[in-house]
Amino acid sequence: MATDTPAPTPTPKPVYKVKIGRNVVYEPWGRPAKADCCCGPYDDRSPVRRLTIELLVTNLSHESTQDKWKPAFYTAAGAHPATCIWYYNNTVVSPGETADVTFMTHVEIGDYVQTLKLTLLGHTTTITLDPSGTEVKRKYK
Repeated sequence: MATDTPAPTPTPKPVYKVKIGRNVVYEPWGRPAKADCCCGPYDDRSPVRRLTIELLVTNLSHESTQDKWKPAFYTAAGAHPATCIWYYNNTVVSPGETADVTFMTHVEIGDYVQTLKLTLLGHTTTITLDPSGTEVKRKYK
């Protein structure tokens, strides 16, 4: 007997796993003098909030990740602030390994990072955060 019901689409098997580490903090900061926000000087007369966030990425695939990968941040107000990586010589994650990398961004006072998107090895993990930086939802594709 034929059926018109399409076969379910298989869920992709993750090629990496990302976990938010213990270092997640918003703190008062001065506005970066340069648009890329990754180095000073900072203007303390023009306050913003700095989010520092640690990501632990485990490579579940058979190929290494690219070097100097970083997430994209999107705020609740619709801004896409620059992503800054703390200094690391190498952020390549080899198969079976876990890397611990810390990032930061600056947002306007009253705003917060609502979405973090990380694309590695052709797949994207989208993590929704609450105003404190706590994960509330995640999607992998």
